[in-house]
Amino acid sequence: SVPDIDMDLPKYKPDSPIKKVILDSDDEDDNQKNSNSLDNKIKKNLKAIKKIRYGLNSTMTPEAAESYKNRITKKYKLPPIISLNEINNKCSPFLNTALDILNGKVQSGYYSRAKQMSKESKVSYLSTNEMRRLDLTYFFAGYYGLMRQYLVGQMIANEFRDKLERSKSPVLRWWGTEDFSTYVLAPDVLTELCISEMGLKPGKDEDEVDVKERVFSLFQDTKDFGLKIADQVLE
Repeated sequence: SVPDIDMDLPKYKPDSPIKKVILDSDDEDDNQKNSNSLDNKIKKNLKAIKKIRYGLNSTMTPEAAESYKNRITKKYKLPPIISLNEINNKCSPFLNTALDILNGKVQSGYYSRAKQMSKESKVSYLSTNEMRRLDLTYFFAGYYGLMRQYLVGQMIANEFRDKLERSKSPVLRWWGTEDFSTYVLAPDVLTELCISEMGLKPGKDEDEVDVKERVFSLFQDTKDFGLKIADQVLE
């Protein structure tokens, strides 16, 4: 399990190889602030996503994309793509899932894989070169796409930054606050959102863990949808 958070520890701030800066807004009205902040995040996330998704997907014509979207949506009964403006409201009820993982109250397959990667690494923190070597597709939240996953990661990092930066977890320290939030914690938050959106419930002889495993399989099966379709919807 994840070590408990020690609020007395000095802060640890390794640089993230993927810069996902949450910019401060000027003194404007709230709506304008939110709009500018989201626009800035989208622009910066697009640069990071371009590096991560290199070689993972091919370009598609509009006709092919529409056909693919309809086919995959029907096959997996996917919910509508969430607007970028709605992602905060949609995920806010599930953010405490990230905190529960940090506190070791909830087991996470993503955390287990992240721990394994950090242990197998020969470097003390996740560098840009190390990130290029890793297969990060395990951590992709499927049909939601990387843009929405990045935004959720930024929500988590912003909401729990003090706790994240003071954590004793060597896994978190290896990944760094931003990437740990995006690749390790955000998929579990989006898992909870998926369960809610699709109305998933345990079947006969199943429990909640089985439901989460079904969502993981769904995410793995719909990674291309997230990259080719959802990541193209930037509104």
